[in-house]
Formats: sequence, C-alpha cells, structure tokens
Amino acid sequence: MNKTIQLCKKEADYLEISLHDILSKIHDGYNYKWKILWIEAVTNPKSDFLVVDFEQKVKESLSGYLISWNHLLEMSKKIHQTIEVIIIGDKEDKKLKRYENDEDMRLSCNYCIELVDSSFWEISSSNFEVLQKLNEVFS
Repeated sequence: MNKTIQLCKKEADYLEISLHDILSKIHDGYNYKWKILWIEAVTNPKSDFLVVDFEQKVKESLSGYLISWNHLLEMSKKIHQTIEVIIIGDKEDKKLKRYENDEDMRLSCNYCIELVDSSFWEISSSNFEVLQKLNEVFS
C-alpha cells in the first residue's frame, strides 16, 4: 500500500525544495532501480551536464530512462532548477514503465517522485518513514 504526500511553497514565491533535497532523504535508494519518465530542468551555470540533450534522451525513451541511484544523485546536484520531473523507483523491472495514468503509477511503484510546474512535489511511496521524514523537514 502506497501513500502520497504533497510538498508545496511555504511563504516564498517559489518552491525552495530541490530534487536533490528530496532524493537525499531516501536512504535506501540504492536498493531500487530507477527510471526518469520526464524531466525539464535548468543546470547550474558551471555544470558540464547538458540538460537539453538529456531531456531529449528521456523524451525519446520508450519506457523511461534507466539510471542508477548514484547517477541520479549526481545529476540532481548539477541541476539549478527543476521545472518538471517524474521519477519512479522499484525493485521489479516490469513496474518501471510509462503508465496510462498517474494513479496506477503511484500505486504500482515503490517510489514515485513528481514535480508539477515548479509548484509542488507529489511523492508516493510504500516507505512511510521516508514520507514522514519529508513531511517533517519540508512541511
């Protein structure tokens, strides 16, 4: 059974929670396989990460872009601003795919991390400890 939380802007005019902030609270991430289904982002000015090329690879992938936990963490450090992203994580390969609707995706995968239009995060997981930690830190 998965639970979903939403993390929004507090008092600032912009969302202060980064992708790296979210990922850094998932201490068991190395136990899962990860796919990026969608990403739109801006990299740090001094970064060598070509985000436009990466966005294109993700868009062209049939079932999402497979990425290791370590590479996902490293990539998140190079991003200055995430505009939209959908990342899923699970132990079963068959669950790492593009879904017909978000609800099926949230219910099927151990982790579903989504940022909507730089406005709010929706994070679904079967790991309630991670969700509780995220709520405590960012709500």
